[in-house]
Amino acid sequence: MEKRKNDKANLEKLRYIFTGIGLVGVIGLVFLAFSYKSYDKVSYDFMVSIEEVQEDLPPLIAPDIPPPPPPPPPKAKPPKEPEIEIVKDDIEVEEEQFDEELDEDIEIEEGPEEDDEPEPVDAGPLLFVKDMPHYKKCAKEKNNAMRDMCTKREINNKIKEAFVYPDIAQDMGLEGTVYVQFVVSSSGEVKDVIILKSVHKYLDEAAVNAVKSLPKLIPGKQLDKPVDVLYKVPVKIEFN
Repeated sequence: MEKRKNDKANLEKLRYIFTGIGLVGVIGLVFLAFSYKSYDKVSYDFMVSIEEVQEDLPPLIAPDIPPPPPPPPPKAKPPKEPEIEIVKDDIEVEEEQFDEELDEDIEIEEGPEEDDEPEPVDAGPLLFVKDMPHYKKCAKEKNNAMRDMCTKREINNKIKEAFVYPDIAQDMGLEGTVYVQFVVSSSGEVKDVIILKSVHKYLDEAAVNAVKSLPKLIPGKQLDKPVDVLYKVPVKIEFN
């Protein structure tokens, strides 16, 4: 009896090869299934609010103001001249003797010249000025109060955008409100960033770095002169 199929087309010879490939694939899938690890996804969010007021917030310590310079010493009075008494010609009057050396020893101290003005005293950063610091975006507002509110909203948004939650803080489940104080200098730069109320060093560092990243502002003015202005910001971090 003759075979109808070509011997080259016989797949029976490749049965063991395909069987081996299938076993290797199944073993690989089983190994991947046992070695696969899953982690719980933790989401977090935080809020920033300058308007938030906490009773347990430590009071701001006013900077030490140096005392004004002492007033100039009073001018020394010149020596009093002897009184001259008019008497009649027939009365002899003894002439009063003056010590010439005494007159030479008298020194008259001269006070400061009228052109010399005392140096201005630096009163430190102020909490409120006539023209509060603001961003260029808020300059179109009608008055100082509206510009200040607009600027505070911008500060909130920029701190939230710049805040980076540390991985180690997320693993530890840290949350809370960090109170940060900073100064907008007379040149508009953010400086002297410090922690008023701490939660944990990792959250404190993240909050300070976010505040330091604030862009330059238009400086505040008092009596048409740029001055330093003090701000405090509560940065609230909590898990959802």
